[in-house]
Amino acid sequence: MPRPSLPKSSRQNQVASGWADYEDSGRVTLLEMEGHQGFAPSDEDVAAWRGAAEPLHARCAEAVGGAGHDPDEVMSGLISELEARDSAY
Repeated sequence: MPRPSLPKSSRQNQVASGWADYEDSGRVTLLEMEGHQGFAPSDEDVAAWRGAAEPLHARCAEAVGGAGHDPDEVMSGLISELEARDSAY
């Protein structure tokens, strides 16, 4: 008999949010340790990385659409989560 489980998206959210919280706390821990420092990219760095990632973004959007999801909605959700965690550029 199959084991009952949460819908896939719920399981993914539970795992991902716990991992993200763990990662966030680790970043603070590392920055507080002697000999560690953070790096804030310049506007030029961010622009260069965005340009370099554009072909990948287009391929991902195509794959997401092919899987039956709205690529703009998925990307918007990702960006919202990154912004909520002060990790968006």
